[in-house]
Amino acid sequence: MGLAAAMPVQAGVVTFDDVGPDATAGGGSLASGGFTFTDDDFDGFITIDSAAALSAPPANPDGQFLGMFNSAGVVMRSTAGSAFTLTGFDAAFLAVLPLQAGVLGGELTVLVESVLGTLSEETFLLPAGQVDSDYPFASFFLGAGQGTALNAAYFYACSYQSDGDCRFGDLVPAQFALDNIAGNVVPEPGSVVLVLTALGVLCIRRRKATAV
Repeated sequence: MGLAAAMPVQAGVVTFDDVGPDATAGGGSLASGGFTFTDDDFDGFITIDSAAALSAPPANPDGQFLGMFNSAGVVMRSTAGSAFTLTGFDAAFLAVLPLQAGVLGGELTVLVESVLGTLSEETFLLPAGQVDSDYPFASFFLGAGQGTALNAAYFYACSYQSDGDCRFGDLVPAQFALDNIAGNVVPEPGSVVLVLTALGVLCIRRRKATAV
């Protein structure tokens, strides 16, 4: 029992199905799976739901998801304040107005901050709209930043304009959804020491019991 208590808690995959539908605005935060997601734009808001509030839901939702609306992006941190790793995630573009099938909505950029303060950035092309104009979820995996102990991960998107440029900003808010975020909390050094100590005590007790 002592050993189980000393083991660090890992989030695994954040599906947003462990909490009820919720919404916040003005730089507020929502929590799921051991992580907190904070809107970094006071003019926007984020939701946890199975349907998009101001646009069509993704074409292939898997239960609830995190939606960003009129927002520059969202910041992901461990709720306990611990370091964590990020492997991959599902993402979809959320259109304000219906678009023609095959039209690209935008791009999603992930900026991760390591515990050492270094930054790593990757950009992913979000899949185009389908026949019914809904944008589907697609799975993405980090490259260089995968496995690195992180303080925070920033997700933000740009939206394609009529001139082909993908722009950021309040005048062209990019709306997007996140789901199935694979991230594990990194064990604190003290937790690791406790686990090793507990294992040592168990080994000593077993040896004594065998000797008797």
